[in-house]
Amino acid sequence: MKITVQGIGAIKYASINCESIAVITGKNGSGKSTFGKALFSLSAGIQNSSRFYDFNFVRHAQVKLCSTLGIPYLQQGFSTVNARHDESVDRLIQLLQKPPYVTVKAAQFFDKLTEAVDALDTSVLGDLSHNSIPTIDLRLVQGRVKEDLIADLLQLRKEYGSNDYRLEQLQRCLKDQFNEVFIGQVTPSNRKGVDSIISIESDASEWSYSYTESVFKSPQFPSINPLKTYFIQDGNVLDSLDNRGNRTAASRRLSKETMTTPVSGELCDFIRKQPSLFASKDDFPGIFEIIDRVYPYDIYISNGKTFTSNNGISISNEASGRKIFALLKYMLIGGAINKRSILIFDEPENHLHPEWQLLFAKLIKRISEATGAKIICITHSPTMLFALDVLYAKSREGLSVYHAHLENQESIFEDCTQDISKAHKAISDPYIKLDLLGEAAI
Repeated sequence: MKITVQGIGAIKYASINCESIAVITGKNGSGKSTFGKALFSLSAGIQNSSRFYDFNFVRHAQVKLCSTLGIPYLQQGFSTVNARHDESVDRLIQLLQKPPYVTVKAAQFFDKLTEAVDALDTSVLGDLSHNSIPTIDLRLVQGRVKEDLIADLLQLRKEYGSNDYRLEQLQRCLKDQFNEVFIGQVTPSNRKGVDSIISIESDASEWSYSYTESVFKSPQFPSINPLKTYFIQDGNVLDSLDNRGNRTAASRRLSKETMTTPVSGELCDFIRKQPSLFASKDDFPGIFEIIDRVYPYDIYISNGKTFTSNNGISISNEASGRKIFALLKYMLIGGAINKRSILIFDEPENHLHPEWQLLFAKLIKRISEATGAKIICITHSPTMLFALDVLYAKSREGLSVYHAHLENQESIFEDCTQDISKAHKAISDPYIKLDLLGEAAI
């Protein structure tokens, strides 16, 4: 997989190949995290577009149906106070009440909606809101009225399914996503006129997005199967589970604090249902053995609070270094990591003792091998880089290394895969100088 970023943040031009693990080193402010955030933004924008497409179609279908039946449309659902109706109306109301983002896809929703309309009896539908409205006799929703309603829904589906609409929706979601992640500063003011672009090329897909022109291109459009991209800065995101904890509030905090889109809400469910309902340790030979050397515990949620099998202490009170291992444990258990996943670790050595940095390097290599996930490791740690160098000593296949050079406030990524010593030297030099020169090196 080849990923290219240019004209975003400090990055003038950066291109990396990631077949298994790609390591990016470089000084602070050289665009390493920017590279990861740009990749996350592209992936998340595509995912959001698909979700919002379904949401908008379903919402408009609901409004149309309610308008025809004379039922008040309430975005938060329908109240059935004093309603008098049969099972066919019950099924219809239940379908309308489901939030679009947790229902079936748009096309399936249409089929279910048509089926529900078709099944309407000659029953009488009573009050459907807190405010009294005239009783609706469903015998009126027969023949021509029903045919017109289904025809309207078909037309709605056609409009929302057009490539023009989908592309417009996609480009809007991408623009919004980049603006949210980069706080509206994708391209710094001193580099106006530079085309800000990110592209991904792999055997299965090819995408490119120009932020400057707000143009998305892909030979596969509109059949886009988005990558699941996780941008993980540390395991302290698990603190958001501890509390105050209804699942929705915890999900929002997780989503905001870590940019790990699928992990956010699902992580709570992974923990609630426990490993037996998802993947087992046997599915990942050698991986859980590594995790258990650091975090051999389970996390539980009860009455809105989390506790662990580590003497019942809260996850918030666990050592920070342990939490990233716990996070990966539950991502694996929940099936969040697979061959369509990209994991971006931004300085994972934070909070990790050098011994655990070695374990972490071994862990991500095993995860990539077992799941097919692509992993990008952004690091300042000589220990982390050296560990991966040793782990891939027998075969360099799968490991690529890049060093971000910052000149005149612009960054270019140098490929050091064939000579990793260049990247080693760049991040080890401060230690060498300190050893040789003592205080004069500082």
